[in-house]
Amino acid sequence: MKPIYMLVTLGLMLTACQQTPPTPLYPLTLVDANYDSQLGIPYEKYRLSNGLTVLFISTEQKNLVEVNIKYGVGSADEQPNQTGYAHLFEHMMFEGSQHVAPGQHIKMVTDAGGYSNATTDQDVTNYFEKVPNNHLEQVLWLEADRMGFLLPAITQTNLNNQREVVFNERRQRRNQPYGRVSEQVLATLHPASHPYAHAPIGSVADLEQASLADVRDFYNTWYVPNNAVLTIAGDFNSAQARTWISRYFGAIPAKPLPRRFQPQVPPLTQDKTVVIQDRIHTPLIRLYPSMINRQQLEDADLIRDLAALQVLSYFFNDGKQSVLYRELVEPQQALQAGMYVQCQTLTCQIGFHAAANPQAKISLTQLEQRLRQVIQSQQVLQIEPADLKRVHAAILMAKAQSQIYMNHKIDILSRSELFYQNPARQQRILNMIKAVTVEDIKRVYQQYIYQQPMLAIHVKADPNPGVETTTPVSNQGSAEPEIATVAATATGPLAAATLLDGNSRTTVPTAPDIATFKVPTIAKRTTFKPYTHYHRHDANMPLTYIKLTFKHPVPESKLEYAGLSDITGNMLFEATQNMDEIAYQQSWRAIASGVHVRTDPLNQTTTMLITTLPQHLHATMALVKQGLTQPKFQAHDLKQMQTQLVNMIKERPTQDTNQAQQQFQQLLYGQTFPEAIPYPRSVEEVQALTLDDVKRQFQQMVVHSNLYISSYSAQPAAEIEQSLQFLTDWHQPLKVDPLQQAKAPPMSQPKSAATDVIYFLEQPHARQTSIYMGRLTQAFDNDAHFFLQVLANYPLGGRQDNLLDQRLREEKGYTYGISSSILGSQHHGTFQLQTQVHTHQTVPAYQDIIDVMSAYQAKPIGDAPLKAMQTAWLESLGLRYERPLSELAQLDHQLHYDLPDDYQIRRQQVVSSLTPAKLHASAKATFDHTRMVKLIAGPKSVLAELQAAKLPVKVIASSAK
Repeated sequence: MKPIYMLVTLGLMLTACQQTPPTPLYPLTLVDANYDSQLGIPYEKYRLSNGLTVLFISTEQKNLVEVNIKYGVGSADEQPNQTGYAHLFEHMMFEGSQHVAPGQHIKMVTDAGGYSNATTDQDVTNYFEKVPNNHLEQVLWLEADRMGFLLPAITQTNLNNQREVVFNERRQRRNQPYGRVSEQVLATLHPASHPYAHAPIGSVADLEQASLADVRDFYNTWYVPNNAVLTIAGDFNSAQARTWISRYFGAIPAKPLPRRFQPQVPPLTQDKTVVIQDRIHTPLIRLYPSMINRQQLEDADLIRDLAALQVLSYFFNDGKQSVLYRELVEPQQALQAGMYVQCQTLTCQIGFHAAANPQAKISLTQLEQRLRQVIQSQQVLQIEPADLKRVHAAILMAKAQSQIYMNHKIDILSRSELFYQNPARQQRILNMIKAVTVEDIKRVYQQYIYQQPMLAIHVKADPNPGVETTTPVSNQGSAEPEIATVAATATGPLAAATLLDGNSRTTVPTAPDIATFKVPTIAKRTTFKPYTHYHRHDANMPLTYIKLTFKHPVPESKLEYAGLSDITGNMLFEATQNMDEIAYQQSWRAIASGVHVRTDPLNQTTTMLITTLPQHLHATMALVKQGLTQPKFQAHDLKQMQTQLVNMIKERPTQDTNQAQQQFQQLLYGQTFPEAIPYPRSVEEVQALTLDDVKRQFQQMVVHSNLYISSYSAQPAAEIEQSLQFLTDWHQPLKVDPLQQAKAPPMSQPKSAATDVIYFLEQPHARQTSIYMGRLTQAFDNDAHFFLQVLANYPLGGRQDNLLDQRLREEKGYTYGISSSILGSQHHGTFQLQTQVHTHQTVPAYQDIIDVMSAYQAKPIGDAPLKAMQTAWLESLGLRYERPLSELAQLDHQLHYDLPDDYQIRRQQVVSSLTPAKLHASAKATFDHTRMVKLIAGPKSVLAELQAAKLPVKVIASSAK
């Protein structure tokens, strides 16, 4: 045996012989860190000499990383007559950069098995990628290239294209119920000169006038390292990441930032009412006291007041025991009511809202008066110190939830750092909330709400949906034009940018190989008879999830189409035979636990997802036991549920996209097939339901059913089973195997409409055209046939940068997005495609869809695209198991279709052995457009364009009642 000192000496010699890594030219300096999870989310904070702030967050997600970069620019930073520029530029950031060709940013991330997107609000533009961790260097290279080298890619062609995409995004939003409201509310709440007076989407008139020089100036002004926070979360090597960040970001120069305009919103001096009309069924009332201008308060005072206001809003929203519920919802005057507190960098806003019950025949003026009376009644202040324990429990639950999801951690820390240079600021707010007293609540109520002037906004149904109306009108954006006209401007390219940092940026970093993803092990336990328990043990999991999945027979009646399953599920866990609803709900809130019931009548499944902190497991399951073994179904709860479902049915005519989707399902399946029937079906059926129906449905879909249990927790499976012991005495399992029952021949078969015509559905008020195409295909099976269809659809319309999207969005600007999918049950499958386009682009968009599908059918894809597809599919598997509930959902999928335990391994083998010929054979069999049902829905002008193009069109009437 050699002496230890000899081994140590040898180790030192070997170390000395190794090449010492070069010192980074632009080193990151550690400036702050938190390693104690009890003090908040652990992080490390670094800074480059150019001002770029970097946050590292280590998480338990194995082999995954999320890269997020936030720029301190939003719609509030736009100049007069340049609204919408921040959001437009968000789109431009995906159009390539000096070393990245157009369309390649998303393609590279997707080929890596990842996902990329961005958001824009008033204060920040947010970009993110989630990828397997072997692609971290590539993503950092991509983000650095568009931070420092975007100008050559900002061309007139790209600008015109993305402007059209934004116009389509704007139309898509405004084509929905309440789609106009948010813009008009902002304009009403703020003076015309305030940065928050317009929505991030901007006005059409301003976007039309955006020039190439304007957009380039915007980039040069705001997209600089000293105005950004780069965050990496997940499973990564910190030292290696620092090297890459130094290499790719370090030489990008800082620039002086403009001084931000920080005006104040004048306080209200008297009550004011504004009426907004939109194409809706359910009227709304909103009440706003004066804005809180953040510059008027010291940060410590602001945090103290915000904490107390958040607690006050908790009690205004405290379920059935809240004063708003008791005074407005319970007497059926409102469908819902609540309070919220929302903060941005310049202001904080307190708001109250109530959705009127159209069946109550109460005017918005009357509802406003009732809402004011309730707010001013001071009933909410009847709070005891013991009531605050419910708030403390909610804080513990929120803290536990924030520890689970990477994007939650990133957003909490990076926003606090970007605006306050303190990632831990959010933890200060949570600590202040926990310290709030009853006296603090009374103080902020008196200061900000009681007897304060309020702005009332009435949102009512528009008798003439084609004309936008707001009274009074203050600073509205322009109405939507029929066709956006953009003046031609210079299109000259810019010279390439160079940085003297010694790094070659022309070569894309290569990703090292990654080990094949191993599906997490979920233990199958059969000792808790007569049930099977699937348990995923995770020692780092701060919450316990338990899912009870009940499988029940096909109902003999058609009551399921009346919404009976939903009603029954929603009436569970409201009250019990031993506890009234107030006491029962307070018991749940005291421990911040919850149970969510989801019904699926088509698959005869009811799931109950129970969420609890580990220390409250047995208290939570005691409440579940009461709710299941001694449920109390009450007449007033049934009436409330019926009111909501009736209102949902009556809202359908205002929802163009949903209405078109429903019409398409009837063409695809046949009008009487279950998948084609709207749920619930009619007002008459809903109103005919009784409490006896609910009680019978509960017995059928829960008590007399098959049940399996799944859980995800740090707690032992045996402890969870102990908490579920009551099931063995109460539940009555069926003797029928639900899997064999699901495989039984169906009672009816789908039958599609004719495929040699385009069905046209007139929607007079639609701002966009909806295009749907599809056909019946291979049913789901355990062999490769169905899965091959899924793989064949992946390049066409399944991946983020699919062929259809590349043509219609990226090349033509016709749509905000287009996708297609393969769906399947044990008895049938479908291919479905959908998109929304500008009405004047309907014909060319439809023809492009046909062209793309025909070209994809015509010849096999090449070896290189196939290899990229295989890599993307195989490496993306980890993202599907990123979250606890995702894992349980994958288990549900496996059990529902009776898949073998190694089905993911078999699928990986199918993907690895895929050839262009195999994929082409499936594509030829599946994507023949001549065998597809086609529906186009839009205003009457679209019909004329289809007919002028000599397309075979058949007009159909809406089936919506």
